[in-house]
Parts: sequence; C-alpha cells; structure tokens
Amino acid sequence: MRYETVRVIQKGHLVCAELFAYVGALHAQVQLTVSVGEPTAEKKKLATLARESYEAGLKILRPRITFGELCEAMSEPNRREGAWH
Repeated sequence: MRYETVRVIQKGHLVCAELFAYVGALHAQVQLTVSVGEPTAEKKKLATLARESYEAGLKILRPRITFGELCEAMSEPNRREGAWH
C-alpha cells in the first residue's frame, strides 16, 4: 500500500471546496475558494477577471439568449487579457 505525503496548508495557498446542501426537496450547490494569507498579484488579477466575466454574464442574461451568446460575453475579459479558462 502506498501513501502520499500529507500536504500542509500554508500561507499563499488557495483552499477550494464544493458544498452541497439538501433541505427537503431543495438542492443548492456552491464552489468556494479562500486564500490563505494575502493573495499574490496574479491571483488578484485572475479574481478580478472572474468577477468581470460574471458581471458581463449578468448584464447580457435574459430570456431566449443562446448559451453561445452568453459564453461570448463572459469570455471577453479573458480574451482582452490573453487569459483562458
């Protein structure tokens, strides 16, 4: 049996969790990321791009919009910065 080295959470790491809640017949899901200590400049930039993408999606979201239209709008911040998802 092979065991992996235990990882220790340290300053600068990101801790990610996917949470599921069930109450009666209702279901909710959230994906949460927490920075341990001050995030690096790169992580701050990426968080800003993620938020811009989210805001762009909210701005264009309406009934009968296609998924492609939504993706195009949400991808704009990444294209502008030369990033990808």
